This record gives sequence, C-alpha cells and structure tokens, in this order.
Amino acid sequence: MNRLLARPTNNRWLALFLLSSLCLCASVVRPLHANPPTASFIFPAGGQRGTTTKVRVGGLYLYKSCSFELLGTGVEASKQLRSIRGRWFEGPLLPLPASQQAEDYPRDMAGEIRIAADASLGARHARVWTAEGAAGGLQFIVGDVPEIVEEEIDGDPIAVDVKLPVTINGRIFPREDVDDWTFHARKGQNITAEVCAARIGSPLDSRLEVFDSHGQKIAENDDGDSADSRVRFTASEDGKYRLRVHDVNQQGGPAYVYRVTVTADRVSSATSQVRQPVPLVSQGKGVPGFQLHLAKDTVTLPRGGQAKLHVTAERQGGFAGPITLRTAGLPAGVTATKTTLAAGQTAIDITFATTAFASLGTAHLTVGGEALIDGKAVTRTATLPAAQGEPVVDSVLLAVALRPPFKIVGAYDLRLAPRGSVFRRRYKIERNGFDGPLEVSLADHQMRHLQGVTGPTLTIPPGATEFEYAVQLPPWMETGRTARACIMAVGVLREGGIERTVGYSSEGQNDQVIAVVETGRLGIDIDRQSLAAARGGQAAVTVRVSRGKGLTGPVKLELILPEHVRGVSAEPVVIPADQSKARLSVRFASGTLGPFNMPLVLRATLSADAGPVVAETKLEIVAEK
Repeated sequence: MNRLLARPTNNRWLALFLLSSLCLCASVVRPLHANPPTASFIFPAGGQRGTTTKVRVGGLYLYKSCSFELLGTGVEASKQLRSIRGRWFEGPLLPLPASQQAEDYPRDMAGEIRIAADASLGARHARVWTAEGAAGGLQFIVGDVPEIVEEEIDGDPIAVDVKLPVTINGRIFPREDVDDWTFHARKGQNITAEVCAARIGSPLDSRLEVFDSHGQKIAENDDGDSADSRVRFTASEDGKYRLRVHDVNQQGGPAYVYRVTVTADRVSSATSQVRQPVPLVSQGKGVPGFQLHLAKDTVTLPRGGQAKLHVTAERQGGFAGPITLRTAGLPAGVTATKTTLAAGQTAIDITFATTAFASLGTAHLTVGGEALIDGKAVTRTATLPAAQGEPVVDSVLLAVALRPPFKIVGAYDLRLAPRGSVFRRRYKIERNGFDGPLEVSLADHQMRHLQGVTGPTLTIPPGATEFEYAVQLPPWMETGRTARACIMAVGVLREGGIERTVGYSSEGQNDQVIAVVETGRLGIDIDRQSLAAARGGQAAVTVRVSRGKGLTGPVKLELILPEHVRGVSAEPVVIPADQSKARLSVRFASGTLGPFNMPLVLRATLSADAGPVVAETKLEIVAEK
C-alpha cells in the first residue's frame, strides 16, 4: 500500500504554541507500569488436519520466550515460543487527529502446531504466559481442505492464484490493505467463499468482492455471519475469477488475521470449522436448571495482590434459586472468596488473593456451582461460551505473577525536533535492589501511534543508574505533530535458581520521549519521478540536496528497496560537502524484475554531530511491457 507524504511546510510557530500550551499540562505522577502479557493473534489462524503448521503467535510483552498451550484433543503445540524477527508495514500516513490514538506493536513468537489426521474440525483455544501473567483469547482452527498461507508483501495488491478447494490464511496488514486471490472456475459451477475472522477474535470486519475475468464485480458481501462475510455465486463462463478481501472500515494491522475457505460445488467447510457462540440469554422454558459461563480463561494474580474473575449464570426453566460457587485447584498461598449467587442473581466476581511470598507459577483451576433444584443437588462446571459441538474450555489458567522492582523515570521534557533527525533524552533508573543489566527498547504498547518512529535496543550495564535513549524521527512525519514514544526496560530476576524475565514501560507522561515535529533540515529533489525498467539496462536520476542552516558535510545517496522487489540495484553515491547535486545510476537485471507494486525510496543521509539527518523521496519504477 502506498504511503502518503506530508508536505514539508514550516510550522515552527504552531510547534512553539503547542510547546508552551502542553508544558502547562505536565504531570509529575509516575505510576507503576508492569507488563502483563497480551495475546494478539495466531498466524496462520488454522491448519488442515494431518499436517504440521508453523505459526507466529503475536502479543505484547512476551519478551524472548514465553510459555504456550493449545487446549483440546487432536492437536499438539510447542510448549515454548521463541522471539523471531517480526514483520511491520507502516502503511499510509495516519494524519491528525487519528494519529493520536494508542497503538500496539505486537512481537512475533515462533512455534508449531501438529494436527492429528483424525482431529475433530473446529476451534481450539490457546493461552500464553510469562513471569508477569497469563493471556488467552486466541483461537486456532482445524480444517479439512488444503491450506495456503499468504506471503505478505508491502504495497499495492498483487493477485495470487489458488486452486480450489482451499482455505487461505491471510492478514489485512497494514491499514487499508487489500488482498486479491484468483482461481479458475468452469461455467455453471457454484462457488462459495466464506471468511472466518471475527468469530475467532480477529478485529477484521471483512468484506468480500468477486470479479469475473472481464473485471466486472459479480458478487459482494460484508455481513454474511456477524462481521464475517460470505458469498456464493454461479460461474457464468469458464475463466479466472478474482476474490478480494479487505476491511470495511479501511483498518488493518498484525492482528487482522483471517481464513477464507473457497469451494466449488460443495458446502463450504468454513461453517463447520467454527460457529457462533451460543447466546447466554435463556427463554425461561424447559427443565429448571442453570449453566455457568466464564468471562475469560486466564487470571493474572500479582504476588501480594488481588485479581477478579467474572462468572455469569444462565438460568433455565424458571430456576431462580441460589447457586454456591467453589474453586478447585488453587495453589499454595492463593485463596479465593467463597461466593454465592443470590436468588435471581446472574453474575458475580470471584476474588483471588495471594501473599507477598507465594510461589510463582501457574495453576489450572475449575469453577463449579451447586444448587438445590426440586430437592436435588445439581452441580455444573463453568465454561467459556461455545457453539454446539465445539471443544469445551472448562479451566482457568491462574498465573501468580511478578512485578518488576526497577523503574525508568524522567523529568517532563518536551522540545522541538526536525523530522528526519535523531531526538535524545535522558533517563534515570530506580533499581530498588536490582543490580543486573537491563535491555531497553521501544515498548510494545504505545500511548500514541508512532508514525514510523524507530529506536534501538540498548543494553544498560549492571549497576548503571542513568542512560540516554535516542529515537529516529522519519523524514515524512507530519510537522506540528507532538510525537510521543514509550520505552521499556527488561531485566532477568533470579529466585530459587530460576530466571524470570520482567519489564517496566514508561507510559507516564513524564517518562515518554516527547517531541514537537518541525520541518526537516535536509531536503532532496529529483529531476524525474519515475524510471523505465528495461531488462539488462540502466537509467539515471539527477538528485539535488539542500542543507539547512548549520548543516554541513557530505551527503550519502542510496536506493532503498522493499524486501520483495528483485532485479534492481544502485551503488550509493556521496555528494561532497561543497556540492549539492549528483547522478544516481539504477541498474536492472536481465532476469526477473519487480514486482513494482510500490515506489522505491531514495534516501539522503548526512552524518551530523547530533546523529544522522535523513531526507527521502519516492521513485516510481515502471516495468517494460
């Protein structure tokens, strides 16, 4: 997807106004920000039975490794997930005021799931946990047709050919992303395409569109099953048809996973793979009784603290009597309130508590309820809401968790900073008895969309109590925007011979990296906006740079290629300090070229004392016919 560029206007007066105004709002509150994990996605979100699927599990604050479990029979998953290099596509520029929203930057954790040949179709629930807590809400689907996984690339959509029947695992990432899939159909064939996304917790509100071989739209849907779309059509002629998937709200992100099952002349298996949860509301008919439902299947209980679990009662057949709840499986040092749902009551919280010296770790709990109905004791176990035929989740993973002893703190600091430059600020470390090394990087959760701001991973040596952190402001940021970045410090605690990783995030206003973005100091212009790509040939572009006040020195020019583009190269060129213009030669291979579904980036970098100063412009490449 093409990125939009902010115009390089001078908004210094606006920045100064914002600076003076926002300083009045400076806060001195420094709340404790431990980092309990969050589970964001599994990608691919399913697999065919009888296969082994390599997955990426995304989440916040999972660090270098985390524990993982997949519930239900017929599946076996890696018990530990390991951090791997993630994929990030920035997408179109997000302008004010939308750019002020909070945003998550989930990390990718690698594992694999082995699916038995006789595994039942449908959803399996997954959980992750660290020393700081547990998180659930993930689902993995067992399917029965051949599956493929999208090879994600940046830029405009490129149609990928598939063979029916098939289940396609994809993601709408970044924002405004569109995925195109093509397949061959014969005249008279009935084709069904069904998305499974919202039903497994994906934020994707999908829309399906079908185009014939002439490019005419012949079917579309965005609400076939709740937020999941479904289309069915009859092919009017032999030929290639195109299926388009996107988000109706033009959103997208790493967690926007989907499965779309496309079949011909058969009932789509997507419906049998996952169903809508059974409503919790009773019609008040039938045999008197009750069912108990869990609001979630994980509880994070900080050592020395409390946590709550919400339980609802679905009363049936006019039953309105009291229900006594009991929790089984509590580990040593953890207590749960003895809770009774009063007559007619339909919801209640169970409160868990632990001592400051309770053993760390996890336990699988069950919540049972007992009531007297027509003179007989009736017992039920609380479960997650599930569709008929789906595996039942009747346990709660309780994690007794650590809080980090250390904190990173800073005085409120808001300054002007040119886009395309490095912005630095200093921090202090309150160690509170922890003397080990710390690893500092940008936090997984940000209080504001970063708009391309990047930062390094630093290792702070043992005992150090101060450090400087520097972020790179991209050259295409909006001027006048107040950029805010949160950082996190991660350390390893040792207790009883066991190492446990914990972290602290600088979410308090005083502890954020705050800069009001102004016009960049380095400019770049080119004599043409596009080049023709001829196999085995080359082309040149004339580049002119302009150095701002006080900026001196040579400028390095280089062509930045997306990972998926092949057959293009250019040797970097250095413009001497006393010159402002140079020619950059671009060479094209005699073999495979492209795909050129997005412009290339021409980057100019000047090494200044305060750090590199960067300017960028876009260069379109037009492939020869």
